[in-house]
Amino acid sequence: MDLLPLLFNGYFLLLLLRLTIADTGQAAFNRIYRFIVKATDPVVVPLSRLPVRAGRPLSLWICLVLLVLIRGLTLEAPSINFGAAVWSFDRSQLLWRPAASLVRYFNFIFQFYLFTLFIVRFWPPGMPGDETKRLIDFALPPVRLDRAGWGGLFAGYAVLLAAGRVGLASAGLLLPESSPWWGSPLIAVALAARLLPVIRYLIIAAVILSWLRAFSMGGGRFYGLESLAEVFIRPFRPLRLQVGSFDLTPLVAILVIYFVERLVMDLLANLGASISVV
Repeated sequence: MDLLPLLFNGYFLLLLLRLTIADTGQAAFNRIYRFIVKATDPVVVPLSRLPVRAGRPLSLWICLVLLVLIRGLTLEAPSINFGAAVWSFDRSQLLWRPAASLVRYFNFIFQFYLFTLFIVRFWPPGMPGDETKRLIDFALPPVRLDRAGWGGLFAGYAVLLAAGRVGLASAGLLLPESSPWWGSPLIAVALAARLLPVIRYLIIAAVILSWLRAFSMGGGRFYGLESLAEVFIRPFRPLRLQVGSFDLTPLVAILVIYFVERLVMDLLANLGASISVV
């Protein structure tokens, strides 16, 4: 991933978390949330002082809209490859860049909440919740994902994406060769599969941090990252892959996730090619 899209996505995530988490109660004392506030204040505070007297929620919404527009104007390509489908935008249309940027961020929000829902559902019962877990708990209630579950999240995303596909096509922003609207459920699965590389890198980073801590070279401040990685490593713990002082469980987890990722993405690519020619 290029650096600029990564920075845009990171700052969008910070703004999204600040918008969804109430700045009261326990969240006000969460160190990660305080970092989010400090990182976003340089943009949010000046907007809240505009003549229209925008409050914090409105200023955050303005920041998100501006971020979508700026990314669209500076970074967007004329097509979006979902892994299982491709949407091609008509570059002769004035609004194709903001529209493409909006679709990308819509996908990003779906992936983020899918990841957080997975963390909440599979957090090991015996593992204490640290500030990272509590921050995720704070972020979920506004959208009631804890009640909607996997089916509700996938169904809601697929329906909204299909409606967006129809709307963009009706507005002339999408080219006719773009994948049809009824491929939205397949796109949802493809975006979920694209989280697998993120999980692999998360486990690798956690392993490196554990080595640094073992050799007294730091890494203790990032315990929350190791806690997140443990959610995905723990299913492999019953295999008892401890060899002396070396724990091979993370390596096996990385390999299994990689092979599942390749299998799912190849299958989705074939299915996507088939729906595109129908």
